[in-house]
Amino acid sequence: MYISFEFANYKTKKRANEETKQIHNYEFYKSGKFIDYISRPSAVYVQELNDDRNSLLEKMKNKNVNFVSFINSRTLLKQRQIKEIANIEDKTGLHLLFNNEPKDIDPEIAKKQFKKLNKSQHVWEMIINPGDLGIKNNMLDKNEWNAILNKNMRSLLKANKLDPNNIIGYWTLHSNTNYPHIHLGFFEKEPNHTNNYRLKGKFDPKSISRFSFLFENAINEQSDYKNLFDFKNTIWSDRREIKKLFISTLDKINKTNQSLISFSLSEDEQRILKATKIIKQFFRDSKNRTYASANNKHEIKEAINEIFNLRVKDNAELNEKVKTYNSDFQKLINSSFDGKQSSSLKEEFINKEKDEFEKQIANVIIKNCLKMNLDNLYEQKIDTYGYGKKEDNESISSYLLKHLRLLDFELQRILRMRRFEALRAYKKNISTIKSKIIF
Repeated sequence: MYISFEFANYKTKKRANEETKQIHNYEFYKSGKFIDYISRPSAVYVQELNDDRNSLLEKMKNKNVNFVSFINSRTLLKQRQIKEIANIEDKTGLHLLFNNEPKDIDPEIAKKQFKKLNKSQHVWEMIINPGDLGIKNNMLDKNEWNAILNKNMRSLLKANKLDPNNIIGYWTLHSNTNYPHIHLGFFEKEPNHTNNYRLKGKFDPKSISRFSFLFENAINEQSDYKNLFDFKNTIWSDRREIKKLFISTLDKINKTNQSLISFSLSEDEQRILKATKIIKQFFRDSKNRTYASANNKHEIKEAINEIFNLRVKDNAELNEKVKTYNSDFQKLINSSFDGKQSSSLKEEFINKEKDEFEKQIANVIIKNCLKMNLDNLYEQKIDTYGYGKKEDNESISSYLLKHLRLLDFELQRILRMRRFEALRAYKKNISTIKSKIIF
């Protein structure tokens, strides 16, 4: 991280700047040369206001170029030639310090402000260059630069007893080198309550070092926040799809099961039916029919997991979506963030997300179980695998006894018919024998 800091007033004697080869004295700023230098089209970076990190990275990807080549192609001069940016004629790349958005400012307006400088005022100039850090974190969005600059400049000014609300400043982002960097110039709007401008131009060196440290951290945090945000959005999207498909799956199964005949349920369906009965019995007389009210009940949690796991196992699409969710979640767990705050937010999200996912799915399962008419189901779908409890076995016995009676009735009918036919045959045979004896 490189920070250059200098100041000037009417009396300050200065040497020529090594980069510009000009003397950055009071006249350099008052004459407008400073604004001309930092806003020159060959150096200044421009972008559309509605662009953000994602859209710019997508454009970089579509052009199939690296970070440095991309930012080099986004200078005002080159964009005037290739016209990739809409309304390029309205772009200047010059921005007002502390604006919420980095809107383009006419350089002539800035020059007029600097021209108002009087001999009692100081002018401060800074160059802020993150170096490799800017490349590593893909710092190509002016909105991010603007947010970081505004936040940390307020702290720097306050540390040196300057009121940020009494400061006029202009900045540009240069992208004509390998490293995007900020050029900033600022001064006090009005004298203080004693009718004096700040008497000294020097800033506390420690405050500048801290500014550098905080700016660097903010870049890391900015990138980390974006990455974490993308991770969270992906995981939330996965979860929404799973929930939607799971509800749809349960509804279809419920409709299908209503038409099943006795003895037709698979072993998995019998296990699900058993788990459903456990859940239904627990919540039958409960006013609070949510997972939160049963979270500490091991039997209920086990029954819910049983239903979910078996439904996922038997549905290829649902199984695939759960795998995707778990994979994306594991990627977040394995990711590392440089900033302490973003690392803390990551851990907080990880701890909450699994609980939230479990709660949502559990409530769907509970609601579905409570809708089912188990009494009717148990009469229609006999547990042929012996998974039922005592009352289920009693139901089976009743069913079998009923059919045994029918079978016995049919058997007795058949036996009577056979006895009748045998008796007829016997009588016929006796008659024939008697006839033969007589003759």
